Amino acid sequence: MALDAGWPESDWRWLSCMVRRESHGDPAAYNGRGRDRSYGLTQLNMRALARALWEQAGSGPWRTRRHTC
Repeated sequence: MALDAGWPESDWRWLSCMVRRESHGDPAAYNGRGRDRSYGLTQLNMRALARALWEQAGSGPWRTRRHTC
């Protein structure tokens, strides 16, 4: 799964440790404490992720197929 997601093999040991610490290996893990929501194996913080996507790609990730937004 890590290889399919683009993680280099050299980072797998660190990634494995982080996944155990953040989600105990549960891909459905959810942390709803506070204002931020974190999901999945790596507990991606959706607020921070959305901000990073916006800074990198602007409105592109949120555009509809017909570019109506």
